[in-house]
Amino acid sequence: MFFKKNFLIFQSNIKFDIKKYDENPFYLISCSKSDLEQYEKQIIIPYNCIYQIILRKFLFYDVAIEIFLLNGKSYFFNFYSVNNKNKFIKIMSEKIKDDIIIKNSVEYFEKNRFLNKWVDGTLPTLNYLLLINKFSDRSYNVLSQYLILPWLFLNFDNIYNSENIRNFNTPWLMKFQEKKEQKKKEGLKNEFKSHFPNLYSNYMYSVHYLFRLYPYINCQIKLQENRFDAPTRQFYSIFET
Repeated sequence: MFFKKNFLIFQSNIKFDIKKYDENPFYLISCSKSDLEQYEKQIIIPYNCIYQIILRKFLFYDVAIEIFLLNGKSYFFNFYSVNNKNKFIKIMSEKIKDDIIIKNSVEYFEKNRFLNKWVDGTLPTLNYLLLINKFSDRSYNVLSQYLILPWLFLNFDNIYNSENIRNFNTPWLMKFQEKKEQKKKEGLKNEFKSHFPNLYSNYMYSVHYLFRLYPYINCQIKLQENRFDAPTRQFYSIFET
């Protein structure tokens, strides 16, 4: 993820002078000046390479955008304030077509009738789920806002057995009847006044499941103070999850 420092508007492109920080927001508190300097770089994006610009939230604040390019790459920029973000969008509105900048994701989603296309069978289920994530402030570039896909099976011994498909009438954490009964007995006794106080979409959980892939392995090492987590706590099998 990229935290904005400065940007320059040219006739044919935009140049970001940025500091590329670690995706963990708490890293900003503890890192040294030398750590930050090594991430300094420039990103130049030609206007004719931009496919979409979507207004984003970062840590629940309307201060970010994500730029999608025609080559499949995307960049997430945090402007730190709504004012800075709005100034950037105003300038970009004069440089590129209006339909490239998506200011209201819900309206865009409904206007393009993605739900109807999925129901009609013209839009595959996976594509539909990825579009839901894309227009719900989910991003590959931010581990605290990483994509969420539904848990489909009770077990993976035989995924072609219809009895292994979970019941979607209840949250996935209640996929077993005994878990459901246990939660009924416990009621709302935790301090958050909810059945499931642990939010499954956060930096730590994303790294936990992705750490065997580059570059997420580096994120886990930084999260665990420059070492791997204990082997007994690492993700090793989807069957045991």
